Amino acid sequence: MFPFLRLALIVATVSTTAFAGEVERAVLQELNLARTQPQAYAAIVASRAPTLGLSSRSINETLRYLGRQRPVGALVESSGLTQAAMSHVHDTGPRGIKGHRGSDGSRVTHRVDRFGRWDQLVGENLIYGKGSARDWIVCLIVDEGVGDRYHRVNIFKPDFRFVGIAAGPHATAGRMLVTDFAAVYREGGLPIATR
Repeated sequence: MFPFLRLALIVATVSTTAFAGEVERAVLQELNLARTQPQAYAAIVASRAPTLGLSSRSINETLRYLGRQRPVGALVESSGLTQAAMSHVHDTGPRGIKGHRGSDGSRVTHRVDRFGRWDQLVGENLIYGKGSARDWIVCLIVDEGVGDRYHRVNIFKPDFRFVGIAAGPHATAGRMLVTDFAAVYREGGLPIATR
């Protein structure tokens, strides 16, 4: 099969609204605004980040980054990636576990394979604590305290085309957000996680 036909088939199997709740839709909107209009998102970071307790040094570095960042394509929501993100929320949230490893030792690659098949590249962002969708995305873009800016890199990685988003309660942090990304994703498997 020609690569462009394969990609067209993958795009045809995903929905932009069927699998997301209100919070997840707001997160997707923020991600896509940042990805497609990084210079405009710099104004949002400039106004919102200081209220989140982020350092002026980190904020200024982020604003310089966003000023140079080229727009990348909008992400398309994937049901399988959403199920993978949701399964991590359901697994780790009630147990108060933080991090990318599930209670069964699974990593993001294992979880996304339960609900489909990824190819080329996969990634995951996690954030904990209370806040709005905008607060979470601003914090992940500033990525204070993360030397390699791993979360920011994931958000602006042009290879990522598909995303799954899930938010839910966390036993020790209040709330958590999981965002799973893939360059190519073929839906499959059984959806077992529910909101």
